[in-house]
Amino acid sequence: MPVRLTEPCPSESGWVWDHFQSTPPMSTFSLAIVISDFQSVSINTTRTRIQRTVLFVVNNSLRIWSRKEIAPSLHTALRIAPKALTEITNYLAMPLPVPKIDIVALPGYTAIPDSNWGLIIFKEGDLTIEEFLVKHLTREIMYQWIGNLVTPHWWSEVHINKALVNFISRVVSLKVDPTLIPNSGIWTKNYPLYYEYGRNQPYKNLPSQKPPKTVTKTELILRMLNWTLSGDTFQKGIQQLIGERQYKTFTQDDVWSSLTEQAGMDGTLPEPATVNQIAESWMKKERLPLVTVKRDYEKNAAEISQTVFIRDLPQEGPPPGEENFTWWIPLVIVQQNNLNFTDMKPAAWMKEEKKINLNNLPPSTYFIIVNPEEIGPFLVNYDPTNWNMIANYLEKYGINEQIPPATRAKLIHDSLNLAYSGKLCFNSALNMTRFLIHEKDPIVWQPAFNMFDHLQRHIDGSETVKKLQSYIKIILRNVYTHLEKMESSLTKSQERMYKSAKSALCNAGYEPCVKEVRAQWRKWMEAEDPNSGVPIHQSNFCWVFKWGTREEWEFGLDRYINFPAGHKQSDKYYLLKTLISCPNDSWNVERLLNYTMLHSNTTLTEGNTRFILSVLSNEIGYTALFNLLADNFDAIKRRYDTKESALWDNIVSAATRNFKTQDGLDMVTELFVERQGEFGSAETIMEQSLKHIKQEVKWNEDNLPTIDQWLDNYLSSQNQGDNKKPPATEG
Repeated sequence: MPVRLTEPCPSESGWVWDHFQSTPPMSTFSLAIVISDFQSVSINTTRTRIQRTVLFVVNNSLRIWSRKEIAPSLHTALRIAPKALTEITNYLAMPLPVPKIDIVALPGYTAIPDSNWGLIIFKEGDLTIEEFLVKHLTREIMYQWIGNLVTPHWWSEVHINKALVNFISRVVSLKVDPTLIPNSGIWTKNYPLYYEYGRNQPYKNLPSQKPPKTVTKTELILRMLNWTLSGDTFQKGIQQLIGERQYKTFTQDDVWSSLTEQAGMDGTLPEPATVNQIAESWMKKERLPLVTVKRDYEKNAAEISQTVFIRDLPQEGPPPGEENFTWWIPLVIVQQNNLNFTDMKPAAWMKEEKKINLNNLPPSTYFIIVNPEEIGPFLVNYDPTNWNMIANYLEKYGINEQIPPATRAKLIHDSLNLAYSGKLCFNSALNMTRFLIHEKDPIVWQPAFNMFDHLQRHIDGSETVKKLQSYIKIILRNVYTHLEKMESSLTKSQERMYKSAKSALCNAGYEPCVKEVRAQWRKWMEAEDPNSGVPIHQSNFCWVFKWGTREEWEFGLDRYINFPAGHKQSDKYYLLKTLISCPNDSWNVERLLNYTMLHSNTTLTEGNTRFILSVLSNEIGYTALFNLLADNFDAIKRRYDTKESALWDNIVSAATRNFKTQDGLDMVTELFVERQGEFGSAETIMEQSLKHIKQEVKWNEDNLPTIDQWLDNYLSSQNQGDNKKPPATEG
C-alpha cells in the first residue's frame, strides 16, 4: 500500500517512521516485502472501460522496479502490463482494490514468478524476453484477483486456482495482443495429459507429476465449459464468483456452483444437469475418454459410445475397475456440408451413458468431425469410411483453411494415437497424414513431428523404418524449403517448426541437410585449436554421428575425452549422449561400451556409465549392449553387482527391455535360459523384459505388415511420378 504519512523517529536520530495505508483484507500467504535500491518506472493506468451497462474505472498505479542497467530492456513489459491490467479488470468486471501494483525484476531469482498482494516478483529474464511476455504478465497480474482478492480455501484447492488463472489469462491475452493465435498452445498441454492418462498405471514412475497434470486437466475442463456453456455465460459466472467471494476463500465447488447458477439463468446447461456433475465426472478420474462414432450411412444416423482410452501395451481393454467409467461429454459436430467452426453448441451430451444414438446427420457423401478444435479433452474414433472422407478432403482442400489448424492437428493426433493403441487400422491413420505434403502451419506440424518420432522408435530395427524415413523426406521437403527461403523473417513458432523439420529430415538422411552439418563438422576438425570454439550447433552432432564416417565419430570422442575443464558439464554430457545414441555403425557403439564397461579408465565414471545406459534407446545401441552382456556376463556381473556399484539391474534392463522383434525375443530368451538363476536381483527384470518384448512382438505382428504395405504403395506411386494418393485400404 502507498505511504500515508512519514514522520521523524523520536528515538533514533536521522530515521523516519513511515505509516502506510491500511491493506484490504488478505491471506497471510499473499504478504511479501522487497527492500532494494532499484529504480522504478511508473505508469498511470487510469482508464475507463464500459462492461455492458456498468462503468469501470481502472485507477491503479503500476511500477516496474529493476537494476538501472536493464531498465531500457523493459520497454515491452511497460507497454503490456497496463493493457493486461485493464483487460483483466474488464473481463472480471471488478476493479482491483489495491491502489498500486509493483512488478520487480529480481536478479539471481530462480523460482517461478511470485504474485503477492500488489507485488509481483519476476526473474529478470522473464521480463526481458518478449516471446511469452504477454502470457507471463497477464497470468501473474490475474493472480491479484484469483488468488489474492479471492483465495483458495486450502492447499487441496490450489489446482482450481491455478487452472482458473491459466485459462482466463489465455482468453484475456488474446485481447491484450490480438496477433496471438487462438488454440496455439492446446497441444502443448494435451500431449502430456493423453500420454500419462493413457498409461496402464498413471503416475507409476513419476508421482510428482500428478499435481501439475491435475491443474492441466482442470484448465481443459474450464476451456470445455467456456465453449459449451458459451463464453458469455462462463464470464458472467466467474464474475459472480469474484463478487460473492471477494476477501474470502473459495473452493472448487464454489466455481462449479457459480457457473451452474449463471448457465441456468442463460439456458445453456443441459437439463437437469449441474456443472458440478459435469466437472466431477472428469475430475474424479485419472483417465480420459475415447468416443467412437459408427455411422449408419443409409439412415443418416450414428451410434456413439464412450470408453476409457488406454494407449500403453497391452491393449486389452480398460484395467479392472475401470470398465464402467463414463463422463459427461459434449458432442459438438461439424459436418462437411456446413463447415462452421464458430458455433460450438453441443448437438447432444453423453450424460455418463455408454452409448447414445444420433439422427439427422448429413448424407453419406459428407464427413463429420466430432469435438472440433479439441473442445473437450477426449479422442474421437470414426468408422473407416468417415476417416477416409476426411483424409481425401484434407489432401484436396486442406490448405485453404476451411478446417482450422487446431482441428487438423487433432485429426493427426487422434488417428495416429488410435492406431498405436490398436483402435484404428494404420491404413486409415497414415491416410490422414497425406495432406501434410502441403501443410505449413506450425500448429498442425507439432503433433505430426511427435507422432512420426514415436512411430520410428516403435518400428526401430525393422526394414520398414527406412521406408518411413523416405516418406518423411517427401512430405517435409515442401515446408522445409518454404521456411528456408524466409528464414530471416520467421515468427517464433515458425522458427521452432523449421528446427523440427530440419531435425526430422536430418534424422531421415535428407542429403542437403546431412551435407551441411558434415561440412560444419569438417571445419571443426580442421581448426588449429578445436577446443577454442565449436562452429556447429550441438543439435547437429547427432546427424554427423549417424550419417558420417568413423573418423568424424572418433573426432567427437576425442573432444569428449579432452573436454575443456572450464566448459559447461551439460555440454559434455550432451556430446556423450550423441556419441552413444546416434551412430548407425555398431562399431562405434561397441567400442565406447567396451571402453566404458570392461576397462578401468579415469575419463568415464560410474555416473557416466549410468547416463550411457539411460540413453541407449535405439536398436544399434541396445543390441550392442546385449551382445556385450552375453559375451562378458561373468565379468560384468562381478564388476557391477556390488554394494558399491548397484548398476547391475540397470545394465540388465537397458540390455534386454527394448527389443521389438521375434529375433530379439529369441536372443533374450536364450540368455535367460542359459543363465537361469544367475541374474540375482535382476531376475525379475529379465522376466519383465521378456513380457514386454512379447507385447512388442505382438504389436509388430499386428501392425507392421499394414504399415509396410501402405508405405510401399505410396513410395511406388511417387517413384512412378504419379501424384495421386496410394490406394486407401480400409480397415
